Amino acid sequence: MHHEKGAEIRVYSGSSAGLQSGTRNHVPVTMVEINLDPHASAELDIAASYNGFAFVIDGSVRIGDTELNTGQVGWLDRLTDSGTSVLRVLASESGARLVLYAGQPQGDLIVSYGPFIGDSKQDIARLFTEYQSGRFPRLSELKNQQV
Repeated sequence: MHHEKGAEIRVYSGSSAGLQSGTRNHVPVTMVEINLDPHASAELDIAASYNGFAFVIDGSVRIGDTELNTGQVGWLDRLTDSGTSVLRVLASESGARLVLYAGQPQGDLIVSYGPFIGDSKQDIARLFTEYQSGRFPRLSELKNQQV
């Protein structure tokens, strides 16, 4: 956790604001929680190649020219393929709490049907078959599997 004047920043995954999470990811992703006192600001460094979003849990903030209030989402666009960008978040008079999720686009094919997500129609058919035959893994079983 990082404390600045009027700001508390917690990095759950990836890195930002001089912090590095211990989380190991299969793909580059940053997840950050920001708590801001009234009129406080924070600057977060994010890879310029990332897409992402900020979700305001409480209060309101200004990010660039956009104001976001409780329950609203602001989308972050990919700027370039390399380098770092700085996202400046400024809280209103009520302060704010928000989360930031950003990650490297993977460009992988995704197919969804019903509750299943796979990489092909054949993968979806396999998942349906596993589910219908009782072979689909339960969440309680996944924690015991090696990654």
